[in-house]
Order: sequence, then structure tokens, then C-alpha cells
Amino acid sequence: MPGQPDDVRRTAEPFPGALRTVTLDALDDELPDATVVLVAAALTPETDGLFDARRLALMSPDAWLVNVARGRHVVTDDLVAALCTLLVLAAFILLTRSMWSS
Repeated sequence: MPGQPDDVRRTAEPFPGALRTVTLDALDDELPDATVVLVAAALTPETDGLFDARRLALMSPDAWLVNVARGRHVVTDDLVAALCTLLVLAAFILLTRSMWSS
């Protein structure tokens, strides 16, 4: 439902304020309908490179990607390519992978 926040997280435990909560394995199903994707996840082996070319291609062309999780969750080269081809409308990134020193 447009304008209603959904929450994708590690567990299906409901998150206060979210319309519904789904687990990370449902992320691919959620991306095509999302207008804003906010990444605020801990960096783990499961989330390192979470947003690569394949996942960015699943997003709506008018979607915005906002990464406040810092760094390696988004594959920088894949994001640049998606922005250049207007696959993703806009991205707000706190740090890119190349800026991450650890």
C-alpha cells in the first residue's frame, strides 16, 4: 500500500509503526513496490553487498535508495550504473564501499 511503511528485518517479529514486517528472504518481493528503500542494517555477511545490480534492477525506476547503514551494504559500481541508466531515480548514501576502511 503506497505511503505505508513496511519493515524487512531478520526476524518476523512486528516492528512498531510498520504496517507489516517480513523477513530478509522476502526482500526481492518487496522491492518492486517500494518508492523509498531505507537501509539501516548492521553489516553482517548476509548484508554485505545486499544491494547489488540484481536487487537494484528489482526496484521501481522512481524509487529512492537511502543508505544510512554506512558503506558496504550497497555495491558502489552497481549503484553508479543503476543511476546512470536511470534504473534508480535517486540514492542517498552516507558512505560508499570505497570509503569504508575496515
